[in-house]
Amino acid sequence: MKTLTLIAIAVLAMGLTGCSSDNDTTAPLVQVPDTAPPAVPTLVDGHARDSVVQLTWAPNTTDADLVGYKVYRMAGDRAVSLTPAPVSGTSYQDPAAPAGAVEYRVTSVDTSGNESSYQSVQVNVVGGPNPYHPQHQ
Repeated sequence: MKTLTLIAIAVLAMGLTGCSSDNDTTAPLVQVPDTAPPAVPTLVDGHARDSVVQLTWAPNTTDADLVGYKVYRMAGDRAVSLTPAPVSGTSYQDPAAPAGAVEYRVTSVDTSGNESSYQSVQVNVVGGPNPYHPQHQ
């Protein structure tokens, strides 16, 4: 009778504590959130013609979860987003760049919304019509 009582207590204890075997496939999986930003864009370059700036950068080939890139133009010490949603390509055209030395920043964004640090380029923008091509005025 003692053996039967001990077995009943052991079974009851296992039921109350939730013990299960290592082969239990009903246990919930813990998913770790992605908090790692993608790689910083490389080879960022920019050229201006009149007040239009063409920016280019190398494609990100290291992050499978890459959504795209964000482009910013510096206004003093503040970065102004030119692309509220990430762009999927590796170029961007700013059609209304201000005259002078303009700093642009490009970042990478992944599917979890993580954004990389930026790579920057400075472009010298000459405003107004091109004096060498009067037909473009």
